[in-house]
This record gives sequence, structure tokens and C-alpha cells, in this order.
Amino acid sequence: MREKYGRFLIALTVIALLTCMPCSHTPEIRSQTVCERALLLHVPSDIAWSDDFDDEDISDWHIDGINWTADPGYYIPGNFTATGGVLRATGPECNFAGHNSSVAFGTWIFDVDIQDPVNEYHFYISIISATFNEREIEERRGSPGYAIGFYTPDDGQHEIRILRGSHDLTPHGLFMDYYYDDDIIGWKNIIVTRETSGQFYVYLDGVLILEGVNLDYTTSERFVLWSHGGPAIDNVSVSNTIDYDAAPPKWDHPLHGKTINFGDSFYYDLNATDYSGIDQWWIDDLENFTIDDDGIITNIRELAVGDYDVTVWVNDTLGNTQTGAFALTVEEGPEGIPIELVALAIGLPGVVVVALVLWRVKKR
Repeated sequence: MREKYGRFLIALTVIALLTCMPCSHTPEIRSQTVCERALLLHVPSDIAWSDDFDDEDISDWHIDGINWTADPGYYIPGNFTATGGVLRATGPECNFAGHNSSVAFGTWIFDVDIQDPVNEYHFYISIISATFNEREIEERRGSPGYAIGFYTPDDGQHEIRILRGSHDLTPHGLFMDYYYDDDIIGWKNIIVTRETSGQFYVYLDGVLILEGVNLDYTTSERFVLWSHGGPAIDNVSVSNTIDYDAAPPKWDHPLHGKTINFGDSFYYDLNATDYSGIDQWWIDDLENFTIDDDGIITNIRELAVGDYDVTVWVNDTLGNTQTGAFALTVEEGPEGIPIELVALAIGLPGVVVVALVLWRVKKR
């Protein structure tokens, strides 16, 4: 395990140097792939399949096209080229290139040349296609599975989205998360991970940009690029393991404010999870509180009446850190019974007794 993480840290160091190097954004051919960095951004453990297109052979990809100007649409020959060692869509109609892929949990890494598609402003890469039904495609029905969508409208911000498709949704599917940028045109590296909990993370050039949780589909048949002419992919690598983790721990429950009475002890059990494991917890107010290895916060001295703003941090074994904060209010608590009332309550029976005695004496 230590050796694995050691290679991981060395890889990140190399990446820091490579990011200073210029990369080609030519939409047709590039001499050096941006996605060579993708191989350094992770430590692959169980690669199911990969393709760098260097041999310009795409015979193991399912290539088709669809004419959606008709209703219903109908199939036409797909238009893709592997010239220059990248898989690029060409032609004015929608094309799809699919590769058999049974991975539904693990890591997907690929470079994508984000370009404005011909006659369109978006294209998709389905990392998980639970089923691939030709009739659904003809009718523009959603394909069950998960995809990364790229949107480049001329009149608005560019977007990258993670979405879930299904039979009863449009091809755009159900968006799980959005990422906005003024300009995403050019070669980018994408890493997607999906844990067995259904937790997705999407990284753009190594930086976390999207996340979501969904377990509707747990099998896959194909990895598919859907696009009109223009966009391309390269250096595709798909594995059955989580090979990259730059996401901070997730809170099991959101932090929220607390209230206690003066003199009461304070106890707050925080919980966070992370694929790489939790390393340690720490807190900013060490004068009044302490936090143990399980995320349990307690006070270390009697807390005065007032408000306390507390910040907490937790990191995973790779150093990714999550921050949270909550407010604690210490109140005076219910007021005690005034001493005068206590004295009166105690003295009243005595007064009654004395009055009865005097009455009896007087009567004699």
C-alpha cells in the first residue's frame, strides 16, 4: 500500500512539471497527446480495456450513424476517423462509436477534444450503457446508463455535466451535477470514478468538478462516444478499480448548530467517509474543545454562557481535506425558584400551626 501511494505522489510531481508544457489544441491532428498526463494521474490496478488509437485501427469499435432529421430517425453509416492516433467524429449527422465495456464500477480515463459539433452544441460520452437498443436510438429515447455531456453554446457559458439516462427521459437525461466555464474548447483530460456505493466523481485535468450518487444501473454493455462531426477522444483506459482519488471526505450528515444549558457537558459525534479511508480530525478551538480519532467533539472545561463558532477539518489518507463549521449556543437554562418563595413555602405551615395553638389557648 505504501509503495502504491509513493508512486501516486511521484506521479503528481511529474504532472506539476508537465502542466507547464504547451499542448496542441488543433481539432484535426496533434503530435503529442495531452492525455499522456492521464497515465500519470492514476495508478492503474485492474485495467479491463484501453485504446490509444496509435495504430489507427478502430475495427473493434461499433461504428454507426443516425439521421435524426427524419421522424423516426434511421440508421446511416457512421463517420469516424482514427487519423493522427485519435478517434474523431466527422460528417454533419450524429455518429456513435461504441466499445464493448462491462465495467460499471471503477475508473474511466480519457482525453477529449472538446469542439463545437457540426449542426449541434453538445455531445456525450457514455461511460456506462446498461443496454444498447437500436430502436431507442431511432426514437430519440434515453439510453439507460451514465454519461458525461459537453455543451458549447454560442450564446452562453460552456458546461460539463454528469447525467443518468433512462428509457423515459430525453437523450439529455437526468443531470446529477453541472460544471460551468467560459471556455472548455480544446483537449482536456477526464477521469471518472464510481464506487460501489454509487458515488461518482468527475475530474477535469485532475481537478474535481462533478459528483453525484446513483445506483439505478449496476451493469454495462458499452462505452460510447455520441457526436456530430468535430469532437474526438484518445487514450481511453477503463479499469475495475478506483485508481484516482482527489476528492475530500464526505460528511455523512451536514453539520448543524447545537444548544446546551450552562453546566451541561457537550458531545457531538461527527462522521465522514472516504474511499481511501479517514486519516485524522482536528478543530480550531482547542481552548474549549477536543476531538478524538472518531470525530467525537467534547468540551474540556465548563463552557460560559454565550455563542461559540467551531470549525472542524478531516482528511483522508491521501491528504484530501474536508472542512465544516457549526455554532454552539450555551444558554443560562431554566431559572431557579426564588429563595423568597422557598422560604415562604417552608414557613407557611409553621405559621398555621402557631395560629392554631394560640386559638386553642385563647379558647380555654
